Amino acid sequence: MKSFVSVTDFINHYNNRQTIPSSVSITINGNEHVFRRTSTHNRDLITKRMFDSYQFVEDENYGLGIELTVNYYRYFEMKVILEAYFSFYHDKETLFLSPIYFYDKFICDGEFEQYINAISDSLEKWTGLKWVNMNRATNAFNDIRQSAYLNAQKDLAYELPFHIYGDEESSIVTRFIDLKRKDKWKINEEGESRYFSESLEVPDYW
Repeated sequence: MKSFVSVTDFINHYNNRQTIPSSVSITINGNEHVFRRTSTHNRDLITKRMFDSYQFVEDENYGLGIELTVNYYRYFEMKVILEAYFSFYHDKETLFLSPIYFYDKFICDGEFEQYINAISDSLEKWTGLKWVNMNRATNAFNDIRQSAYLNAQKDLAYELPFHIYGDEESSIVTRFIDLKRKDKWKINEEGESRYFSESLEVPDYW
């Protein structure tokens, strides 16, 4: 099991990676938290699908503790973390959220100031993290989340040619690359792939 000294270290390590292992250890404010993955991922989902979502539950309090979600966006050969956040259900209907990262920005304490009336002091004392009661602030982080999804799509579309070809100028090499890509991604004559035929939408849930 790989250990990380902070959530920042964890995000930086797995950003642009293909997958996350079944268990990770993250130190949060001096305390180690072990998370076990509860989501399942086949090879097709990991290596080709546009959206890949990882869910973890804190090992110590399995089923009752902190949950960790990491959502990826893929555009052909490029894959980035769209968002990562902790969640905690006080009961079946009361969700507390502690966002870590939205592409490509880490969340700082100042981002929570506008939700001051929905902050949980008790959870902050317990974990050292800031938590927002989403029942009291139903639209919390919606704007920054929406921007993350839009910017990820724009940036990857722009960066993809440089990622694939680099400074390659040989027409023979580029044709060979294009043929391999056409087969891998099932690209049709219009240059469209069935893997990316739908638009990436922000989920209406956390």
